[in-house]
Amino acid sequence: MRRSRRRCLRLVLLLALLLLPAAASAAPEEDAGPEGQAQEDATIEEGVSAWMTQLDPAAWEEIYSLLPEDARTLWDGTDLLSLIGDYALSESLPTAEGALSAIGDQLIRRAKQDLPLLLTLMGVALLSAFAGALSGEGSVAKTAGFVCRCFALTAVLAALAGRTKLCMEGMTALVRFMELVLPALFALLTAMGSVAAVGVFQPATALLCGSVAACMRTVVLPVSVVTGVVEMIDRLGGTDRISGIAKMLKKALKWIIGAITTVYIGVMTISGMSSAGFDGLSIRTAKYAASSMVPVVGGMVSGSFDTVLGCATLVKNAVGTAAIFLSLSIVLLPLVQTVALMFVLRLAAGLSGPVAERRLIGIYDSAADALQYVVASLIAVALMFVVTVGLLMALTNYMTGGG
Repeated sequence: MRRSRRRCLRLVLLLALLLLPAAASAAPEEDAGPEGQAQEDATIEEGVSAWMTQLDPAAWEEIYSLLPEDARTLWDGTDLLSLIGDYALSESLPTAEGALSAIGDQLIRRAKQDLPLLLTLMGVALLSAFAGALSGEGSVAKTAGFVCRCFALTAVLAALAGRTKLCMEGMTALVRFMELVLPALFALLTAMGSVAAVGVFQPATALLCGSVAACMRTVVLPVSVVTGVVEMIDRLGGTDRISGIAKMLKKALKWIIGAITTVYIGVMTISGMSSAGFDGLSIRTAKYAASSMVPVVGGMVSGSFDTVLGCATLVKNAVGTAAIFLSLSIVLLPLVQTVALMFVLRLAAGLSGPVAERRLIGIYDSAADALQYVVASLIAVALMFVVTVGLLMALTNYMTGGG
């Protein structure tokens, strides 16, 4: 009995000597002055730096290299790991004013690039009105109006196809980005002990990168273009015989986009909350066991455990923040260019209203309506990714007691 007691005492003393520096750095109440605050900040920086070593530099270089050229231009050769480190320490965070200013500048610049198309559509409208005024109501006026509508339809279809292709490429780039950045985030969460959360979110994100994004690319985007084409052809002839098909397709698109987004976000939120509760209970149980099994030294272990988890949470949140901003930069330019074209088409329809015939204005409005669904599909995929990363950040903060 005496030997066993001596061995336990020696083990306790050895653990106390090993954990004494960590316990001193993890107890801010003992460092009340400015020197203590500086020591605490240094400890946080060291903890963040230690967790930053868990990130693979080659993987993040690959992530940056796969960004579209326009998105890389926005980041101007920024080192992603340095950016994540700054975010973890709450440095160099982007502001809402800067983001809105960048979006406004891009929108104005893209609208100026679409100015020739606006002038073309306005010229067609004036030419159609001029031909109708000279020819009256005869067959010549009808032929001239039909030719003008055909010319406008050709120009609008070319612009619609170009913007749809651009959004499809943006969605493909976003999916490739998700397939690279989410495993890096999951590896960090696994190292933190968020096994249940990773087990829930990993299949869901695979579904997002696979089936959901594929449905948007192969179903929603083509059907959006078909809807616009059907409606424009109906406006071209002025018979209103196939307008019902266009209305049916629009309703189907609304239901598809809304249902997919709502179901995915709802399931992710409910499942994530249950997994976060399980992981949080596991971590609290481990901390309680560490603090209660070995007196005094167990409290040191528990304090150090909190510090380590806190630094891991900072790095994890920084990775999630960087992932969100990078994903938004991927979809920013396709969205801005498409919205700018929508604005140009609406402006052309509005300015042409006093002089142009109703069917020509209908072509412009139909193309703008089709672009709305193209934009909505791209926003839906980006929103689901942002919500997924946001839930990972928020729920694991709750799990570790950081939120």
